[in-house]
Amino acid sequence: MINKIYYIETDCLNPYENLAMEEYLTDTLPINSALLFLWQNKNCVVIGKNQNIYDECNLDLMNVDKVKPVRRKTGGGAVYHDLGNLNFSFITNKKDYDKEINNLIILKALNSLNIKAEISGRNDLVINEQKFSGHAYLSKRNCLHHGTLMVDVDKNKLSKYLNVAKAKLSSKHVKSVKSRVINLKEVNKDLTLKQLKKALLDSFENHYQKKAKLIDVDVDKIKQMSNQYQDENFIFNKLDNYSFQKSYRFNWGLVKISYNLKNNTIVKINISSDCLDSSLPEEIQSVLINKQLDEKLYSQHDSREYQDIVTLLLKKEESL
Repeated sequence: MINKIYYIETDCLNPYENLAMEEYLTDTLPINSALLFLWQNKNCVVIGKNQNIYDECNLDLMNVDKVKPVRRKTGGGAVYHDLGNLNFSFITNKKDYDKEINNLIILKALNSLNIKAEISGRNDLVINEQKFSGHAYLSKRNCLHHGTLMVDVDKNKLSKYLNVAKAKLSSKHVKSVKSRVINLKEVNKDLTLKQLKKALLDSFENHYQKKAKLIDVDVDKIKQMSNQYQDENFIFNKLDNYSFQKSYRFNWGLVKISYNLKNNTIVKINISSDCLDSSLPEEIQSVLINKQLDEKLYSQHDSREYQDIVTLLLKKEESL
């Protein structure tokens, strides 16, 4: 039962410190509480925990334009952040967690601003089938539900830095990432970030019928935690060389399997994915390691071994 609600926003634009702040809040939120955290990042691309940054990002252009590469600890796909985007984080105790309540709070806030939106697919909010908000989740002692709200994002830069898989675009029946997204200012041209923040806080308080309190944070601890997010080993997670690679798109995400064989047995494997379940790739890796395969057969898309792996992943899908 939610007895207290908290609210915090920050003027920090550093993505590494903001993700550390979010993690700190998730770890320290008191029992029987809910919290809304609003924040922004200056130009960066944020990828999911299990994604291969070399596949997802145009790192050369990002380096030239000083766009920071960032990895978060939740699943899901890559997103571009600039000051035309507002990030939200809902944090609640595990027993009180309900992402549908959080989505409803956002939708009611937007409705108060004359913007009608709806939930679509596994983790998107859309207007006329165009996405303006993508979400990701993390379950610990407390649960985190965070995401983006595109207010006035530079779409040209968004498509410049993101390498979106053709399979993902074709599943949405669109030709480019620019055509599948929409800014809230395209619907309400007078919308400001200040108005959106107030609407979200009002909706949060109205839902719980309580006044949100400001929450204290340990700034020094957050600074210390941000070191991990800035660690290049964490961000880039450089992959070993692999001899074989296969990818398959499921309803719940794109999965890429990279592996090496010895005597027709998988001896090394890595799975990158934009699936929302951040622990799923590791679970699949543990099942596939030491599995026997015929590398010649596996080079054929319809081989028995390939179908075995697809079947395995489909079984995993049932549990999501």
